[in-house]
Amino acid sequence: MPKFLEWYKRAETCNNSILQMRSSIFLPVGKTSRSYFAKEFKKNKYIVAYDGNDYKIKVHRVLLTQEHRDIIDIILNKSGTIETKIGKIVGAKISKYEIQKKLGLSMKSKNAKWIEEKIIDLQSVVIDTFDKKTEKGFRTNIIKSVHDKLNEYIIFCPEYLVFFTTSDIAVNYKKHIYNIISIKSAVVKSLVRYCLSHNFKSELHMPLELILATTGIRKENMGIRNYQRILKNIKDSKYDLKNKFNIEISNNMVFYKTLDQIKFYYPNHEQKKINKEKLFKEIKPLGLL
Repeated sequence: MPKFLEWYKRAETCNNSILQMRSSIFLPVGKTSRSYFAKEFKKNKYIVAYDGNDYKIKVHRVLLTQEHRDIIDIILNKSGTIETKIGKIVGAKISKYEIQKKLGLSMKSKNAKWIEEKIIDLQSVVIDTFDKKTEKGFRTNIIKSVHDKLNEYIIFCPEYLVFFTTSDIAVNYKKHIYNIISIKSAVVKSLVRYCLSHNFKSELHMPLELILATTGIRKENMGIRNYQRILKNIKDSKYDLKNKFNIEISNNMVFYKTLDQIKFYYPNHEQKKINKEKLFKEIKPLGLL
């Protein structure tokens, strides 16, 4: 028996990871078309979603938002391991209608089309991850395939799940998914996911401005008026943040006590090494920087 939980078991158990929750891979915006991120994306053809000591991550083709993250959470919440001729994969038998319903959207055809567009985004997006120490990298999408005929299976790209479940600290906040999804503001969703990524015995206390900057919102990029609107939006959500998520906002500081029923799965050194050797290749063939 292995000493660690295999990646597909972690993917069944968890629905996110610390690196994804504390970066701008999933942007704290709803509509991206007029955002600062859209301007950067148009200019560079990508955004740098994370640039830390170990990794640099770029997102190409599609700007991912908290709406995409909601859909991933819903699919992973119902996912399981599927045996195939080429090995184990992770996916869910779930219809677009069911996703629409779980997002709290009306059953109008325009909402069904919107769900379909978001799933296509998750198939089209390209995520490049560069290891700064080895100078190697890998490229992946998020969703590999969707089968729409008899059984509506949505299958995840193994590379996406392998990296974020075994090289990162995986997080299970499944008991709180629908409280997060019910939040109307993308910025507030991003703030909640950021806080939930912390596993402190005491209490997280950080400047709100620093958290916003970590997830991609900076005063110098947003403009003063937009930034003040964002701060007001967060402060208007203080009651729900406190009562549903143990998050308090006071004097532009954020205080958070770890919620019950959130579990953290730390990487196993041996497993991380094995999977990184399989995933990460020389940079030039991938076109990574």
